[in-house]
Amino acid sequence: MPQITIREMTNEYLPQVLQLYNQSDMDNGLAVSLDQAKTILKKIHSYPFYRFYIASNKQHSGNNNVKNILGVFGLLIMNNLGHGGAPSGIVEGVCVHNDHQNKGIGTLMMQHAMTTCRENNCYKMTLSSNKNRIHAHQFYSQLGFEQHGLSFHIELN
Repeated sequence: MPQITIREMTNEYLPQVLQLYNQSDMDNGLAVSLDQAKTILKKIHSYPFYRFYIASNKQHSGNNNVKNILGVFGLLIMNNLGHGGAPSGIVEGVCVHNDHQNKGIGTLMMQHAMTTCRENNCYKMTLSSNKNRIHAHQFYSQLGFEQHGLSFHIELN
Protein backbone atom coordinates (compact mmCIF):
# COMPACT_ATOMS: atom_id res chain seq x y z
CA MET A 1 0.00 0.00 0.00
CA PRO A 2 1.36 3.47 -0.84
CA GLN A 3 2.27 5.82 1.99
CA ILE A 4 -0.72 7.26 3.81
CA THR A 5 -0.74 10.94 4.75
CA ILE A 6 -3.06 12.78 7.10
CA ARG A 7 -3.85 16.38 6.18
CA GLU A 8 -6.49 18.97 6.80
CA MET A 9 -9.45 18.61 4.48
CA THR A 10 -10.25 21.31 1.97
CA ASN A 11 -13.21 21.80 -0.36
CA GLU A 12 -11.51 19.96 -3.21
CA TYR A 13 -11.78 16.67 -1.27
CA LEU A 14 -15.45 17.05 -0.31
CA PRO A 15 -16.87 14.92 -3.17
CA GLN A 16 -14.75 11.92 -2.14
CA VAL A 17 -15.42 12.50 1.56
CA LEU A 18 -19.16 12.58 0.94
CA GLN A 19 -18.86 9.23 -0.84
CA LEU A 20 -17.23 7.82 2.31
CA TYR A 21 -20.07 9.10 4.47
CA ASN A 22 -22.60 7.57 2.06
CA GLN A 23 -21.33 4.06 2.82
CA SER A 24 -24.02 1.75 4.18
CA ASP A 25 -22.53 1.52 7.68
CA MET A 26 -22.26 5.29 8.00
CA ASP A 27 -25.00 7.58 6.72
CA ASN A 28 -26.71 5.13 4.31
CA GLY A 29 -26.85 7.57 1.44
CA LEU A 30 -28.02 10.43 3.64
CA ALA A 31 -24.84 12.51 3.47
CA VAL A 32 -25.32 16.19 2.77
CA SER A 33 -25.07 17.63 -0.74
CA LEU A 34 -21.81 19.10 -1.98
CA ASP A 35 -23.14 22.65 -1.65
CA GLN A 36 -24.30 21.97 1.91
CA ALA A 37 -20.93 20.41 2.73
CA LYS A 38 -19.07 23.50 1.49
CA THR A 39 -21.25 25.74 3.66
CA ILE A 40 -20.75 23.49 6.69
CA LEU A 41 -16.96 23.28 6.19
CA LYS A 42 -16.76 27.08 5.99
CA LYS A 43 -18.65 27.33 9.28
CA ILE A 44 -16.44 24.67 10.88
CA HIS A 45 -13.37 26.72 9.99
CA SER A 46 -14.86 29.68 11.87
CA TYR A 47 -14.48 27.81 15.18
CA PRO A 48 -11.20 28.47 17.02
CA PHE A 49 -10.09 24.83 16.52
CA TYR A 50 -12.45 22.54 14.67
CA ARG A 51 -11.00 20.78 11.66
CA PHE A 52 -11.68 17.77 9.48
CA TYR A 53 -8.75 15.66 8.32
CA ILE A 54 -8.39 13.18 5.51
CA ALA A 55 -6.22 10.10 5.16
CA SER A 56 -5.03 9.78 1.59
CA ASN A 57 -2.55 8.03 -0.61
CA LYS A 58 -1.21 8.83 -4.03
CA GLN A 59 -1.63 6.50 -6.94
CA HIS A 60 0.07 7.02 -10.26
CA SER A 61 -2.24 7.11 -13.25
CA GLY A 62 -0.35 7.90 -16.42
CA ASN A 63 1.31 11.27 -15.92
CA ASN A 64 -1.00 12.24 -13.04
CA ASN A 65 -0.80 11.65 -9.31
CA VAL A 66 -4.31 10.92 -8.08
CA LYS A 67 -5.06 11.28 -4.38
CA ASN A 68 -7.41 8.64 -3.03
CA ILE A 69 -9.29 9.64 0.10
CA LEU A 70 -9.31 6.55 2.30
CA GLY A 71 -10.57 8.01 5.56
CA VAL A 72 -11.87 11.12 7.29
CA PHE A 73 -12.40 12.40 10.82
CA GLY A 74 -13.20 15.63 12.60
CA LEU A 75 -11.38 17.03 15.63
CA LEU A 76 -12.70 19.75 17.89
CA ILE A 77 -10.42 21.13 20.58
CA MET A 78 -12.44 23.12 23.07
CA ASN A 79 -11.47 25.26 26.02
CA ASN A 80 -12.77 24.45 29.48
CA LEU A 81 -13.41 26.35 32.68
CA GLY A 82 -13.05 23.13 34.68
CA HIS A 83 -10.05 20.79 34.77
CA GLY A 84 -7.72 23.67 35.54
CA GLY A 85 -8.64 25.33 32.27
CA ALA A 86 -7.08 22.47 30.26
CA PRO A 87 -8.69 21.98 26.84
CA SER A 88 -10.15 18.67 25.68
CA GLY A 89 -10.45 17.08 22.27
CA ILE A 90 -13.53 15.52 20.70
CA VAL A 91 -13.23 13.26 17.66
CA GLU A 92 -16.26 13.08 15.38
CA GLY A 93 -17.25 11.54 12.05
CA VAL A 94 -14.58 8.82 11.88
CA CYS A 95 -14.91 6.90 8.64
CA VAL A 96 -12.58 4.62 6.66
CA HIS A 97 -13.46 3.38 3.18
CA ASN A 98 -14.89 -0.15 3.44
CA ASP A 99 -12.27 -1.53 1.02
CA HIS A 100 -9.41 -0.16 3.13
CA GLN A 101 -10.46 -1.11 6.65
CA ASN A 102 -8.13 -3.18 8.84
CA LYS A 103 -5.06 -1.78 7.07
CA GLY A 104 -3.91 0.69 9.72
CA ILE A 105 -5.60 3.80 8.31
CA GLY A 106 -7.90 4.29 11.30
CA THR A 107 -4.93 3.84 13.62
CA LEU A 108 -2.98 6.54 11.78
CA MET A 109 -5.96 8.88 11.95
CA MET A 110 -6.44 8.37 15.70
CA GLN A 111 -2.69 8.74 16.33
CA HIS A 112 -2.80 12.04 14.45
CA ALA A 113 -5.76 13.19 16.55
CA MET A 114 -4.03 12.18 19.80
CA THR A 115 -0.80 13.92 18.79
CA THR A 116 -2.72 17.09 17.88
CA CYS A 117 -4.53 16.99 21.24
CA ARG A 118 -1.24 16.51 23.13
CA GLU A 119 0.35 19.39 21.22
CA ASN A 120 -2.59 21.55 22.32
CA ASN A 121 -2.26 20.45 25.97
CA CYS A 122 -5.59 18.61 26.06
CA TYR A 123 -6.16 16.64 29.22
CA LYS A 124 -8.31 14.08 27.35
CA MET A 125 -9.65 13.12 23.96
CA THR A 126 -13.10 11.59 23.62
CA LEU A 127 -15.29 10.14 20.91
CA SER A 128 -18.61 8.42 20.71
CA SER A 129 -19.57 5.46 18.59
CA ASN A 130 -22.95 4.03 17.68
CA LYS A 131 -23.74 1.18 20.08
CA ASN A 132 -24.20 -1.20 17.11
CA ARG A 133 -20.67 -0.68 15.73
CA ILE A 134 -19.06 -3.49 17.74
CA HIS A 135 -15.98 -3.72 15.45
CA ALA A 136 -15.35 -0.01 15.91
CA HIS A 137 -15.56 -0.43 19.69
CA GLN A 138 -12.97 -3.22 19.54
CA PHE A 139 -10.74 -1.01 17.38
CA TYR A 140 -10.92 1.90 19.84
CA SER A 141 -10.21 -0.43 22.77
CA GLN A 142 -7.10 -1.76 21.00
CA LEU A 143 -5.88 1.84 20.73
CA GLY A 144 -6.22 2.32 24.47
CA PHE A 145 -9.61 4.03 24.63
CA GLU A 146 -11.70 3.04 27.62
CA GLN A 147 -15.44 3.17 27.92
CA HIS A 148 -16.14 5.92 30.40
CA GLY A 149 -19.49 6.89 31.83
CA LEU A 150 -22.62 6.97 29.77
CA SER A 151 -23.47 8.99 26.72
CA PHE A 152 -26.99 10.35 26.33
CA HIS A 153 -28.61 12.06 23.39
CA ILE A 154 -32.01 13.31 22.36
CA GLU A 155 -33.28 13.65 18.82
CA LEU A 156 -34.26 17.27 18.25
CA ASN A 157 -35.77 17.05 14.78
